[in-house]
Amino acid sequence: MSTIALSMVLACGGATENKQPPTKEAETKEPAKEAETKETKEAAPTARLSFTDALARARAKHPDAPAFEVEIEAVDGRDLLEVEFLKDGGVHEVYLDPQSGEVVKEKDETLTDEEKAALPKLGELLKGDFNIDRAITLVESKVDPKGVREIKLVVHEDKLALRVEADEGGEVKAKIYDTGFAMLAEAEVEAHDDADKDG
Repeated sequence: MSTIALSMVLACGGATENKQPPTKEAETKEPAKEAETKETKEAAPTARLSFTDALARARAKHPDAPAFEVEIEAVDGRDLLEVEFLKDGGVHEVYLDPQSGEVVKEKDETLTDEEKAALPKLGELLKGDFNIDRAITLVESKVDPKGVREIKLVVHEDKLALRVEADEGGEVKAKIYDTGFAMLAEAEVEAHDDADKDG
């Protein structure tokens, strides 16, 4: 066989005269293996960054600002993890990709006058022993973390409280708890879609 002919045979996947046709068994295994691989890829759940990890990554960008909320929010049609900080007399939002943890967006939140008026009291209460880190640990010890959509420190009757939105049997519910996790009140579920907010 000439060098050119040998090169062509090798480039085409080997010598064809010695190649045997696949057996029936090999033919039936290949499609099954391909289908199994496809099903495995489709069924494999995508791991979501924990609220604790999202908080740590966002806090690295704003170490001196107190964080008071971590939530899953739809932004431009995709779910992101959002961490909110009290900063410069307002609220600063950091959005992270829920799989990679990469910061994808930051902005100052547009607040109503009522929300602005509540910030000084919240800031004062956040100087105490109970913070968002302890809130996350507490909530995740009481509720399945996979179903939690929001953990937020709020002012309730002049005291620091937790606002938690979580999936309860297929329905998202919002509740206000004290810092010992005693339920204080039910709350309205907020829209978690940032598409119509100023940015």
